[in-house]
Amino acid sequence: MAAPDAQAVAAAQANAREYLRAKGTLVPTPVLRARIADAFAALDALLAPLVAAEVARAPIPGEWTVQEIVDHL
Repeated sequence: MAAPDAQAVAAAQANAREYLRAKGTLVPTPVLRARIADAFAALDALLAPLVAAEVARAPIPGEWTVQEIVDHL
């Protein structure tokens, strides 16, 4: 496997810095809190129409149920 060239490394580093600035650890706390609140609101809306039996049933034997997935989150 060939070593990446300096230009590719610089581009990857720039992409990583941009990710951290826009979506990662450098995001201001209020923005991060709003994103988390929005994500949980979307999850609540997705789960609202489901009944208890649906969230407790594994779609495939041995797989996680919806309830287990949500508990994991």
